[in-house]
Amino acid sequence: MNDELDPRLAQWFAAAERDLPAAAFMPQFESLRQRPRPLETAGRIALLIAHGLGAAARPLLQLRLEFAGCIAAAAVMLIIGLAMHG
Repeated sequence: MNDELDPRLAQWFAAAERDLPAAAFMPQFESLRQRPRPLETAGRIALLIAHGLGAAARPLLQLRLEFAGCIAAAAVMLIIGLAMHG
């Protein structure tokens, strides 16, 4: 083995022993993160439900009126069936 590699290896090992700069990131991130308030969470859930209903209603509004009525009636029956089952 060549003697030139020994000082380089010693430097590499010394560099490996140092802490990584990102090691302090997670504790700092956890200290800055705040838990959402229950009212905030409820509002987000309501917004998500409203967004889902709007996305589901959009295709119905683009269909002809007679097809939209049939699909809406089927959806109401499905909801009633699920409510009675659960």
